[in-house]
Amino acid sequence: GVTIGIVDTGVASVMKEFPAKRRSAHSKSFAYADGPWVDPRGHGSMCAAIAAASTSDGGRYDGVAPDATILSARTNLLSTDIYKLYDWVLAKKRSGEIDGPIVMSNSYGLYV
Repeated sequence: GVTIGIVDTGVASVMKEFPAKRRSAHSKSFAYADGPWVDPRGHGSMCAAIAAASTSDGGRYDGVAPDATILSARTNLLSTDIYKLYDWVLAKKRSGEIDGPIVMSNSYGLYV
């Protein structure tokens, strides 16, 4: 019943560690038209794998919480975008649309 939100470069939907049934319908990207389940950098997918990857559907790795739901919050790393993503998640939690506990993970840096 736990949702883990990954605020990062996105999460790659092609990875078997993150089957569609474990992806939150409340995943969001304001900055990118191709959505939250794309990760051209790979960093967000790595963080999601550490947190909640699962071998149950053919994935190679198990994360710390392999039964958790993953909410991908893909960001361009600008403070205004991060603010909008957190505001989005908080609104969904307050309205009861996100049930159960939610943990948000931030593990990003700017590329130079």
